[in-house]
Amino acid sequence: MNENREPILRTFPVELSVADGRTVVGRCVPYGEVAEVADNGGAPYLEMFARGAFRGVCKAPQRVMLDFEHSPLVANVVGTGRELTEHEDGLHGTFRMLDTPAADTALELVRAGIVTGLSVAAIPLGPGRRGPSGETIRTACHLDRVALCRQPAYQGAQISAVRSVSQARPTILEDLRPPRNERLEMLVAEYRERRA
Repeated sequence: MNENREPILRTFPVELSVADGRTVVGRCVPYGEVAEVADNGGAPYLEMFARGAFRGVCKAPQRVMLDFEHSPLVANVVGTGRELTEHEDGLHGTFRMLDTPAADTALELVRAGIVTGLSVAAIPLGPGRRGPSGETIRTACHLDRVALCRQPAYQGAQISAVRSVSQARPTILEDLRPPRNERLEMLVAEYRERRA
């Protein structure tokens, strides 16, 4: 379960927001939500992030870059972190989009409802702990980067809105909310039955 300190990738559907048309806001990681994951082709297992898992990164959000689907190319970096805060329901982030063609394209994909997820590349700091159903509970992680993405693993990481500086509050893009992931819910239920 990734004891080598290599980054793990976790993707979540998101509610995104953009301010002045260039600030994206969303929940990067949901807390308390169980999903089936696999690392680098390894065996699948259940995982959940606990509140506080990313508390260290909240002090330096400017070090976290936003890219498009974890592309290693610098041309696909589309934004930089402005604020990272932990809430009861997860790690929330605010990212300022760059003034580049890639960032412009990414914003249009968000507005069109094509890109509805956020994905994190994180390095677990320790093995975590075991939950009551055998899931791995991540209690401390280093956040390497965040990416806009299309295919979420966790239902709870969603783009909230795209905000404008002239707007008093975020505009929620209702059409970006993904449908329930019934297949994932079925996998979690089957896994719990097997463990019982």
